[in-house]
Amino acid sequence: MNPLHLLLAAAAATVAAATPLAIVSGGTWTASDGSHLQAHGGGILKLGSTYYLVGENKTAHPGSDLFQSVSCYRSHDLASWEFVNDILRVDTTGAVPDLASGMIIERPKIVHNPATGKFVLWMHVDKPGYTYARAGVAVSDTVCGDYTWVASYAPLGAQSRDLTVYVDDDGAGYLLGEDRPTGLVIYRLSPDFLQIASEVYNFQEHIESPAVFKHDGVYYVLGSQLTGWATNDNYYSTATSLAGPWSALALFTPAGSKTFDSQSSYVQRVGSTWVYMGDRWMPNSVAGLGASSYVWLPLTLNATARALSLAWHDAWGLDANRGEVPLPAPRVYPVPTNATFLGRLEIANVTAAAASAPGKATLAIRYTNGAGRIKHAWVSVGAQSRRRVAFLPTLLTDPWNSPTANVSVLHGFGFGRRGQTVVLEAVEDEGEGKVVVEELRVY
Repeated sequence: MNPLHLLLAAAAATVAAATPLAIVSGGTWTASDGSHLQAHGGGILKLGSTYYLVGENKTAHPGSDLFQSVSCYRSHDLASWEFVNDILRVDTTGAVPDLASGMIIERPKIVHNPATGKFVLWMHVDKPGYTYARAGVAVSDTVCGDYTWVASYAPLGAQSRDLTVYVDDDGAGYLLGEDRPTGLVIYRLSPDFLQIASEVYNFQEHIESPAVFKHDGVYYVLGSQLTGWATNDNYYSTATSLAGPWSALALFTPAGSKTFDSQSSYVQRVGSTWVYMGDRWMPNSVAGLGASSYVWLPLTLNATARALSLAWHDAWGLDANRGEVPLPAPRVYPVPTNATFLGRLEIANVTAAAASAPGKATLAIRYTNGAGRIKHAWVSVGAQSRRRVAFLPTLLTDPWNSPTANVSVLHGFGFGRRGQTVVLEAVEDEGEGKVVVEELRVY
């Protein structure tokens, strides 16, 4: 073989063998700004090779669910998220009462209108006590730009709480909203996606936090029961038309698992995989709802039977082009008992997973944080630039003994064949309170 061909083949083999970034559900997920990802109740929009994630920022009001902002992130790998902008913020002028500081904004979702070229943001708008129950809409020229408020509606006179939006293959837009008296309703949107045009179907089932996708001509709607912030067994239904008939509700996780302590938010196609994206709400955390985490897992779909199922993975490999891929077992590095980084903690001779080629890796740090608030540390690997990592407060009562609840995850450091030293150093301005590091895993 031509030497150049050999070189190219070797390079291709190295890329193919590279360890994928790991998705670790339920842990602390640090974004590029060094903070725990704030995209609660959110959804994804893919443009070209870039994924955009929007959701609720819940950091400002511990102990309440009041509106702070809607945040937008972007990523090329679905694991390393770069904060871009708070695309919708509290209105302090009084011009937009729906965005006042005492309001509630939930379930933001963005779609792109193919006719107008605009990006349209829909969300649940409410007041404390959840008596307002409206669907709000805003618009922007860019996906992560500042959005201009349009209006809020009681769709065709009905209530609208948890919602999602969906654009079908023909470019038509739909909103799915929960009407407490009658159940989940599918509405068709106006051609510009800025108004409710007509009712398409009423499930007559009390399902909230809806997510919808289409596979091989079949629509799938996922949603949860109405139990407030507490998790429950979520359901799904299928149909060949949004206008129905829809199948009877069925479970897609083991009965009693409470959907692995999560609530459905979105389903995204990644390569050949449909990814379930759910929220693990933490209303009783001392750090508030901003300490809520995320459960992302690959759905198993039997297209012939129109059946969905979801299994738990402590960690799983996700490739932004191919979908779910095998994840080699991690290298595990125990840490001396009671090791804290109030000063400096070093873990020497660290390498990536055994089967990995030089490239990016995932750090998973098991810890205990009894400080009563989100803490941070600086992490560096070898000579690479240090990065800030977050640690959510330790769960004193783990809802279902989740193996990843007290794990902080950081993606994207480079690891070669030679061992490197991982260093953790405290962020000096955060005051008292220990974070005890128990174990480091490298995928």
